[in-house]
Amino acid sequence: MRHAAGWACYRLPRGRPVKKILEKFASLKLAIALIGYLVVTSILATLVPQGLSPEEYRTLYPRPLAELVVQTGFGSFFGSILFIVPALLFFANLSTCTIKRLVRELQRKGKKRFGPDILHLGLMLLVLGSVWSYSRHWEGSVMLAQGEGVNLPDGSVMYLKEFRFERYDDGRPRDWVSVVDLIKDGVTVKENFEIRVNTPLRYAGLTLYQASYSDAPYLLLKDSLGKEFRMS
Repeated sequence: MRHAAGWACYRLPRGRPVKKILEKFASLKLAIALIGYLVVTSILATLVPQGLSPEEYRTLYPRPLAELVVQTGFGSFFGSILFIVPALLFFANLSTCTIKRLVRELQRKGKKRFGPDILHLGLMLLVLGSVWSYSRHWEGSVMLAQGEGVNLPDGSVMYLKEFRFERYDDGRPRDWVSVVDLIKDGVTVKENFEIRVNTPLRYAGLTLYQASYSDAPYLLLKDSLGKEFRMS
């Protein structure tokens, strides 16, 4: 029996090709390699903005690096084969080790130890949950000026009515507030909803939150009747 980092695999009898393949597939070295890959690439993915368009990546990074991100799918890492395939391989590796160890433990006489198996099952559920979550995950971003709107996947439209950058009396940032209306089929679903820091708008399975802001100059015109026309 070999133990490392909470999981264990044992060697199968030699001599049969299928068992030799299973032994290599369920090896501890493969598990460590997959964990190392998933940890390193996941950390790198947090440093790369996810879900941007190819044009945005080409603006953000030097051309060779931008093409690498676009062509490899690293811009949508957690929903790409770069993450899903190694994660499923790790799940299969861990499942094989767990089943074989559990069978051997059940056949063992005397006191049985199921602690490693419980840990394995927890890791397996974590991997499945991650793959399921990110495979169904969708992310996008848009910049809106006051008065502009964006179409949402369910056919509704979110309009930005007002944006406020609130400060304390000493000038320190206090909060960023986006006042929005949500309209679907001509009916107002949400009115004057304030999206704040740590207070997103949750609607129809979507989570709408503020990611950044910037100054947007505009030209304000008035006609002879005093009606205002805003030009971004």
